[in-house]
Amino acid sequence: MSLLLIAVAVAAADIAAGLIFMNPRLANILSTRYILAFAASALLTLAFVEIIPEANLAVNAWYLALGFGGFYLLDKFLPSRLGNEKNTVTRSGMGLSSVIAMASDNITDGVAIAVGYLLSPELGVLMTLVVVLHELPQGITSAAIMKSLRFKLRTIITILAVAGSMYIVGISLSGFIPQEFFSVIMAFVAGSFLYTGSRFLITQARNINTRFIATILMGIITMYLLESIISV
Repeated sequence: MSLLLIAVAVAAADIAAGLIFMNPRLANILSTRYILAFAASALLTLAFVEIIPEANLAVNAWYLALGFGGFYLLDKFLPSRLGNEKNTVTRSGMGLSSVIAMASDNITDGVAIAVGYLLSPELGVLMTLVVVLHELPQGITSAAIMKSLRFKLRTIITILAVAGSMYIVGISLSGFIPQEFFSVIMAFVAGSFLYTGSRFLITQARNINTRFIATILMGIITMYLLESIISV
């Protein structure tokens, strides 16, 4: 029951994030490169500190590589996933590829949250918080692009709802995964998180300033504090 509530909460956050774009001021604040940098550093910190130790890389290193490479290919074949190719996507392409890409991403996140929770409730909570933090700016960007392509509000909400429901699918699928495969799942998730977090930071390498570095450090420190609080 707890996992179902988590799935519904994350799905609702994903949909709400997309609808924030209707408030331009709030959307601009939450879509800035600094918010994205904070989310990316939190994602990477969680991957290195919590997920990789659960992944048993001595045996499952190839699954980490598969997660990293799989999401790299997803970005290449479905470029609208992160919303950075606004001028090159078509109306029909954005509709189809955004659903496929966001759904794939969210299923993986849903499985990750559930398996993390089953391994340790504290890890599940941390993964939930990081996923929501990461999805806020991504959801806003995706919705803004769909609006710029003149999608109707009903269509935007439908796409966001379908993508958000995939968290529930992912968490439900975790019930069919034998416990002996949990470390494999963690390795794959670690790879996907490493790719997602590092991709943004690498693309911003030419625009690094003191504020950007401070934001990254804040993400790391925040994860440390959250881990300390939750583990008490």
